[in-house]
Amino acid sequence: MQKDNRQNGSDDRVAIGVRAGWLGLGSNLVLFIGKFLIGLSAGSVSIMADAINNLTDTASSLLTLIGFRIAGKPADSEHPYGHARFESISGFVVSLLITFVGGQFLLSSINKIITPEHIRLSPMLFVVLILSIGIKVWQGLMYRSLSKKIDSATLQASGQDSINDVITTVAVLLSAIVEWLTGWRVDGYVGLLIALYILYNGIQMIRTFINDLLGSRPTEAELTEMEERLASYQTILGFHDLLVHNYGPSNRFASVHIEVDDTWTLNQAHQ
Repeated sequence: MQKDNRQNGSDDRVAIGVRAGWLGLGSNLVLFIGKFLIGLSAGSVSIMADAINNLTDTASSLLTLIGFRIAGKPADSEHPYGHARFESISGFVVSLLITFVGGQFLLSSINKIITPEHIRLSPMLFVVLILSIGIKVWQGLMYRSLSKKIDSATLQASGQDSINDVITTVAVLLSAIVEWLTGWRVDGYVGLLIALYILYNGIQMIRTFINDLLGSRPTEAELTEMEERLASYQTILGFHDLLVHNYGPSNRFASVHIEVDDTWTLNQAHQ
C-alpha cells in the first residue's frame, strides 16, 4: 500500500509538472512571436531582447515537459535510485541557454548605445507590451500555485522568473514611453540593463543546479531531526558517519553507522 501511495504521488507530480510545462510553452511562444514582430518593426533592441528572453522561457517550458516526464520514470536496473535528477539536468541546460542569450544581447545593446537608432513607435507596440505584462503576471501566479501542490523548486524558479520578466517588460515599456515623450534614445541602455539582468539570473541558476547535481549538505534542522530520531531508539548506543544523498526533489536516501550491544549476535543486530 505504501508503494502504491508513493507511485500515485509520483504520477500526480509528473501530471502537474507536465501541465505547467504545456501552459508555459504556449504562453511564452505567443509572447515571443508578438514581441519579436513588434521589436522588429519598431527597430527596438530592448524589445527584441525581451522577446528572446521569452524564447528562452519557451525552451525552458519545453525542457520542463521533458524533464518531468523522464524524472517520473520508475527506478530500473541501470538507475536504482530513479530518474528524478533529470529535473536538475534540464534546468542546468536552460540556465546555460539563458546565460548565452544574455551575453549576445549584452553585445547588441552596447552596439546600440554606440550607434543609437530611432524607435518606430505605434499604438500596437504599447498594446503588446501591456498584454505581455498581464500574461506574465498570470503565468507567475500559475507556476507558484502548482509548485506548492508538489513542492517543486523547479516550478518555483519558473514562477519567480515570470515575475522577473514582468519587471523587464515594464522597463522596456518605460523606455518606449520616454522616447515618445522626450525623444531621448534610451533603448540601448535599457537593453543593456535587461542583458545584465538575464546574465545574472542565468549565472545564479547555473550555480543552483550545479549544487543540486553535485549534492549539497542538508540543513542543520534536517540533520538535527535525523539525529533526534536515531537517538530515540534505546537499542542504538551510538551512531556516526550519517550520510544523506539527494536523487531528485522527492528522492532522498540516508545511511548511517550505528553501535549496538556487543553481546548481540549478528542476526540480532540486523533485525
